[in-house]
Amino acid sequence: MWRNLSKYQPKPAWTSARQLKILLDHNVCHYIAAEVRKYPTVEEGGKYIGYLCKPGHPNFAKLGIGPKFNALVITDFLPSGPKAVRTTVEFIPDGEYQESLFRRIEQKNGAIEHLGTWHTHHCNGLRTLSSGDVDGYFRTVNKANYRPKYFLASLVKSIPSDPESSGWIDHFLFIRGIEEYYLVTDRVEFIDCPTDFGADTGHLNQPQGIANSTSRSNTVDVLQTHLTSKWYETAEGRSVLAEDRRFFHEHFPGKVTATRHDSQITVTGTTDDKAVSVIYPRASGEKDMSISLQQNDICVLRIHCNLSFRRISFRAALAAVQAL
Repeated sequence: MWRNLSKYQPKPAWTSARQLKILLDHNVCHYIAAEVRKYPTVEEGGKYIGYLCKPGHPNFAKLGIGPKFNALVITDFLPSGPKAVRTTVEFIPDGEYQESLFRRIEQKNGAIEHLGTWHTHHCNGLRTLSSGDVDGYFRTVNKANYRPKYFLASLVKSIPSDPESSGWIDHFLFIRGIEEYYLVTDRVEFIDCPTDFGADTGHLNQPQGIANSTSRSNTVDVLQTHLTSKWYETAEGRSVLAEDRRFFHEHFPGKVTATRHDSQITVTGTTDDKAVSVIYPRASGEKDMSISLQQNDICVLRIHCNLSFRRISFRAALAAVQAL
């Protein structure tokens, strides 16, 4: 059978990715190197966690993030876990352990996201992602329950003597809905934004050679100000929710519910076997939202839009309800 081998070759950085910043805390590479040294003869890996920052927040200028940029801010990773399978040609993480750990961390800060993964090929000489790696990452970034649009996959090619040197690790970007992926090693920027979850991940100590600084604490303060402010608690959030509830009660009288999960509000109106749900932003400064129409628990329509244009999307969803 013919196989599209070009799918498995990374492309130069996607031009639209110029509007995306990929930021890693300096410590992350030190923690990765430490894990690799524990397993010098087999593959190892972990799952990146951090924050997805939307453009336009006024404090982003302090981080060097322009007003038009999205940013992946990776501060830590979930270790592979006690039941991980490691061989010279295969790595399978302990998924149950990682899921439990992530949920525990999520309880402390609902803005935390799974943003990608890293694993090693240092023990087998393969210096790029395997076809199995690529297929798996495409599946992950396109899963309905994977919230970010982007997925960063890092590949360790050798054990570094200095984790801050270049050449030992490459970074690849996968994007939802795009059937190719991109080499972004030169696009990754390192910042001072240490993890808040070291007690959970085992990354408690600052690696030797990285000094504390005023800029480090300032960076953390800026990010936390943005990421821990809940959208529904802002003046904008309260106003939008009040207005939209009135709108929904007009069209779904007596059949409107509002729920909250992970700091995110969902308002749903039902009629017969159909339901229209609106998922609002999680953090202050965010503007993206989504509207979905379901019939008998099957998704018929999903619309992603900016808050400013939500009424147009509401009307489209209501028209679809009438058409079914």
